[in-house]
Amino acid sequence: MKTTATALALALALSGTAFSATPAAPAPKADPKMAQSAEKASDDAAALVAQTRADIQKDRNAIVGAAMDLTDAQAGPFWDLYSQYRAARKPAADRLTALLVEYSKTIGTMTDAQATKLLTEMLAIQKQEAATKADWAAKFQAKLPGKVVTRFFQVDNKLDAIIMFQLAAEVPLVQ
Repeated sequence: MKTTATALALALALSGTAFSATPAAPAPKADPKMAQSAEKASDDAAALVAQTRADIQKDRNAIVGAAMDLTDAQAGPFWDLYSQYRAARKPAADRLTALLVEYSKTIGTMTDAQATKLLTEMLAIQKQEAATKADWAAKFQAKLPGKVVTRFFQVDNKLDAIIMFQLAAEVPLVQ
């Protein structure tokens, strides 16, 4: 479960805000001790996620700030848009969190139907992320020069790629 909890924490770096996705209640199990263990693991993962999200967002803001090299005139509009952009990305990150929580609950007993459902949700999350980025690129472009906007999205994509790489390393393949 440590690997899955770490994966959950890494995934939440995408939104950079406190954990708010509430996992669905675990399905009843024949062994109550197993159910209690799964609930405790989900609670432990949620606590780890909350702390990791806060830490990563603090680091992400510092990295973005250092990479952007904004003028004084650009800084105000940029940071206003940036905070709104991060908030707009939170719903997809929350969906990813819920997906990973569900995956961690079913990893040892996953059926083909569950696997298909998880894949469908992952693809929908990726579409949501792409749409959010496209919408916000236009908003940034309305207030900032093209090079500044392009640089920001390069930095943002690099940070996302690092997080997704770490996540991919932590999440075990479906068996």
